[in-house]
Amino acid sequence: MSRWSAAHPGRLDTVVAAASTAVFVPAGAGLAGWGGLLLSAALTGPLAVRSRYPVAVTIWTAGVALVQLAVLRIPLPADFAVPVAVYTVAAHVPSRAVRLAVLAAAVGGGVAAGFRWSTPPAYRANALAAAAVLAVVVALVWLVGNLVRGRAANLREVVAARRQRERVAAAREIHDIVAHSLAVVIVQADGGRYAAGHAELWDRAQAVEVLDTIGRTARSALGEVRGLIDLLRDEPAELGGAALERLVDAVRAAGLPVRLDAGRSVLDGLPGPVRTAVLRIVQESLTNVLKHAGPDATAEVMVARTGAAVTVRVANRGVAGADRGAGHGLTGMAERVGELGGTLTAGRRSDGFLVEVSVPAGTR
Repeated sequence: MSRWSAAHPGRLDTVVAAASTAVFVPAGAGLAGWGGLLLSAALTGPLAVRSRYPVAVTIWTAGVALVQLAVLRIPLPADFAVPVAVYTVAAHVPSRAVRLAVLAAAVGGGVAAGFRWSTPPAYRANALAAAAVLAVVVALVWLVGNLVRGRAANLREVVAARRQRERVAAAREIHDIVAHSLAVVIVQADGGRYAAGHAELWDRAQAVEVLDTIGRTARSALGEVRGLIDLLRDEPAELGGAALERLVDAVRAAGLPVRLDAGRSVLDGLPGPVRTAVLRIVQESLTNVLKHAGPDATAEVMVARTGAAVTVRVANRGVAGADRGAGHGLTGMAERVGELGGTLTAGRRSDGFLVEVSVPAGTR
């Protein structure tokens, strides 16, 4: 009911107005004749547009209530429209001044109604008690509406903050995808250009192989960017073991021997952020190897589930200083892992460089 009313406020207002009119107008006529009928209809009818015009409906309701106090000495069931109007303003009007003005007017109206509807013999005591009760009721109604408005505002801020985080994450993902793919393309293009200018024999098959790798890498990058966009549209892309294998195959095609130790189902059932982090960590690590580890480098990639965590290990063997220029990449990986509550260690070895990551498997 709450979700339906939030999605269709106009329909809810129509239902409330129709139901209250059908019940309270005849009751008003029975209590005060034609005057009660007309006043009741004037109070309940405008509730059909209260969400669209909260201030106007409240002003109208206050005016009708003042007329009622002037011509009748009894309350009407349709007076329930007054706290409804007060709630609507408190819940939907952003202006604090307007909300406070309505609160003051409602409390004053409640006090006036208490004295107007009081009867002898204990007129003063009855008036004070009724005025206090009516004032407290409208004040509580206003307070509830104000709390609802505040909660809605907080939810909007939370959603806006989440969208901002998603945009930042998307920008980082696209950067990682493009940087990795361009690194592969540049390595292939530079190698092809060198071979074309210096090698004694460089046949068409070699040229086709180089161009195939460039085209395959570019298409893969395009597919990953599209998959990321699908993910942001709540259409999850395939980020499982097959994606990990495709990533490693692309690096192998660029000329880096890579041994992969990971099952095709190793990423199945993991939350999207964890799967994405694993792929990007492997991608960034292999990109650093391609760019900095030298022509004779090799790499080993291991991804495994160990208890409640996912472990990623990327080791390379290459020239000394294989981590040269990888500072920003390591910083980005550390930030990504830290956001998921994991740990990252990276450093040189005697024969290369090692990156080890552990991420909780249940991170959401």
